[in-house]
Formats: sequence, structure tokens, C-alpha cells
Amino acid sequence: MGETSARKLSLLLNIFDRYTQEKATKQQRISNMGEIYDFIEALLRFKSREEFYMIGLDERGKVVGARCLLRGKTDLITMKLRDIKTFIKTFNAHGIILVHNHPGGSCQPSKKDLVSNAKLSESFYFADCNLVDNAVIGVDGIYSIKDRCLKRAFIQDKESYEKAIEELKSLSNTNGK
Repeated sequence: MGETSARKLSLLLNIFDRYTQEKATKQQRISNMGEIYDFIEALLRFKSREEFYMIGLDERGKVVGARCLLRGKTDLITMKLRDIKTFIKTFNAHGIILVHNHPGGSCQPSKKDLVSNAKLSESFYFADCNLVDNAVIGVDGIYSIKDRCLKRAFIQDKESYEKAIEELKSLSNTNGK
């Protein structure tokens, strides 16, 4: 691929990102988490580098804002309470969904993801906002750290799908202890 083609493709991906965010914020109401996972999948499934998003919901469950807060090698522990409060105030969010991706990797949360989730959960308590979910998206699906389970699988062939389900079940059992 030439340099010009690569730039055009990059621009097209940026336009698609913007369209996806605007589409979600214009929805009348997100009536179920399946619609949130559709939004998350469109937003992060095919990204080539790690990104961390915060999605704000109003008291009726409508998406009021989505913002990429970290790009590249993300370290959620370094996120500041000030960043969380600013987002909540800016969008008047009553609920927050956190999501980050593992490009080219599994949706299984790392130990660092689990530690970060615990610390961030405390931050939302102090910010007087509900942490609705914290999800990880990988090439194999979307995993909810809050619910400790696979929410959506992307693998098409049956053998790979069953293997991924077994791995995630064992991870969920380990995390629950």
C-alpha cells in the first residue's frame, strides 16, 4: 500500500469513528446493553492500537457523550479522578461505561485491567456516578469485567468458539474466588 492510500484509509477510519460516536449520541434511548455492545464493537473492534473510552449515560440510559481518554499503551491506573469528574460534569452523566481494546489479542482482562477496575470503581463512587460496566474488547469478543463474563463472541468457527468459551469460563471462575 502506498503512502497516499494509507493516508486516505486513515482519514476514512477517522470519519467512521466520528460517525459512530455521533450516531450513538443521537439515539433516543439505549434500551439494553446489547445496543451498548453494538456501539462498543463499532467503536473499537478493528482498532490497531489500544484505546480507552468513557461513555456517559443520562438518567434514562441515553448516551450523552463518548470520549477517548487514552491512546497507545494505556495504563488505567494513571487516570486521574479529575478526568473522571470533568467528563461527568461536561456531559451531566449519571452512569458511565468504560471500555478499552486489546488489538490483536483476547478480550480476557489482564491482571492490570482487574486492578484498574477496582481502583476506578472507587473513583466513581466518590464522583457520585454509577459505573454501569467496564468492558474489554478483543479479536474474540467483548468481556465485562464488572459482570465477569463474556458478553459477545466474535469467533466464527465452532472449535475456536468453544475453546474461547472454556478459557473465559475458567477465567471467570478464577476471578470469582
